[in-house]
Amino acid sequence: MIHSIFTLYSDDIRQEVGNKLTYVGTYTGSMHVTKIPSTLSKICATVFCVHDKDQPPKEIGIEVFLGDDTIANATFSPEEMPTNGNATNDHPGVIQANFVFSPLEISEPKAIRVKVNADGEVHYGLPLNIIQADQAKP
Repeated sequence: MIHSIFTLYSDDIRQEVGNKLTYVGTYTGSMHVTKIPSTLSKICATVFCVHDKDQPPKEIGIEVFLGDDTIANATFSPEEMPTNGNATNDHPGVIQANFVFSPLEISEPKAIRVKVNADGEVHYGLPLNIIQADQAKP
């Protein structure tokens, strides 16, 4: 059972030494571009699904949208699910998925959104609104 999901949007995701990830240029709520239409050279979406460690989902589907259009989807079966590693009894399980879009065409102001379907239960992540800089409110 999924308790919550968290989405993180960034310009890049880098694999570091020691099994670390670095998120470069993270966004909070909106991305301001110089003009629309525009081409983003790269944008990344990371999805964290927090679940009950003792009841992990049997199947999980993650769909990424730009406006109403699906730009990526992934489905994980039980055999493909990451294990909880050395998690203790006090910590939930976490499933993480990284999506990289390079390039991404933006034809009008839109939002990147994430939908997670875990065993028929649907959850939505916070969106990243892509807007033209001169139309952004201060």
